[in-house]
Amino acid sequence: RVVAEWAGSTYRPTLWLGKSNFVAVELPNAQGNRGVHVVKFIPQAEYDKRSVQLTDAAMALARFGYYRENSLSKTEDWSYADGKTDYLIIQSFCDRWVNYALTELVKHKRNDLPLLLSEQIALADALGAIKTADGSKEVLARLLQNSKTLSVQFRSGITKAITELRAEALAKWDDAQDAWLSLVALNDHALEGDLLLSAIQKALKKRSKNTHAAVVKKSLSEIRPILDTAALFADCENADDFSELVTGLATLVKSLGDSGDYPADISPDSSTLTDSLNALTEGGIWMTILKLRGINQSEDPLRQWQLLCELDGVLINRLMMTMQSWQQVHKRVLANITAYNHSHGGHQISEFRTQIESTLQELHQVLDAMQSVAGEQYDNA
Repeated sequence: RVVAEWAGSTYRPTLWLGKSNFVAVELPNAQGNRGVHVVKFIPQAEYDKRSVQLTDAAMALARFGYYRENSLSKTEDWSYADGKTDYLIIQSFCDRWVNYALTELVKHKRNDLPLLLSEQIALADALGAIKTADGSKEVLARLLQNSKTLSVQFRSGITKAITELRAEALAKWDDAQDAWLSLVALNDHALEGDLLLSAIQKALKKRSKNTHAAVVKKSLSEIRPILDTAALFADCENADDFSELVTGLATLVKSLGDSGDYPADISPDSSTLTDSLNALTEGGIWMTILKLRGINQSEDPLRQWQLLCELDGVLINRLMMTMQSWQQVHKRVLANITAYNHSHGGHQISEFRTQIESTLQELHQVLDAMQSVAGEQYDNA
């Protein structure tokens, strides 16, 4: 008799409560009323005004039920005396009361919106899909996306924990979305007005920040070498500093290759490593380093988890492989230079410099003393 969407719901809520199938309707002056009800059959003030119409509707329903039960077919039949009048009375009552009851039921069900939304927000946090600065509208926009749309937005996870938790959250995403979205029809103003945004705000206030603390701790332990690699660029304050440093490393590697000083037994060769270093200035590597810094600097597990989920495993692997190759070359070349200096007396240069500086310092002291004596003799004269 009623279209649920007209009341802002994609399904018709039931009046039955619990396993006892108790009807959650409060009747005026009825001794069987319970303390818990969803819908009042009619407010007392309204009942006093419409008692005659309600009595007529009750009698019409009673007559209709009586004739149906006593008919041979026991089906809907309005051919009895006054049947047409009863039909109109019942129709008029239903048109008014059923729509009222449905609206009240939807309002009651919407009390669960913050709880249902919080369940999907928890999944969004597991995916790292909600940013720290996101407001209610941004959160709503993300919650309205389906799991398929979300999955293509994610970068490859950098730890097993991220990959597993992401898969688990995506598997539950659509059902959690349907649970609250069914209470908000697409043609209802709840999507545009304050109802849904207010429910999201309530859910966000109860949002736990430590849900993934254990997973964060485990992930940080797994990516410790990555964090240490990012720390190599601690002196870079911006993208220009980073680009200048990496370009300098690439130039040095190229020079080593051109001069024949690049270790021949190290892979990759100088040309490949030069290209790999130059490639670090593109493709979001600097932003990845900033996120790694943010993970180290933050003490908020939720923020750390968001940054962990934003990291791109492909970019991380490229950064790690390139810097490991560079460190291998640097270690070998530095060892060769040190050995060369020692074999050619290069280490003696530092020793001679120290001796010269010590001698100069002694000469300065002697000169100061002589000037002091000369000054005293001049005064006595």
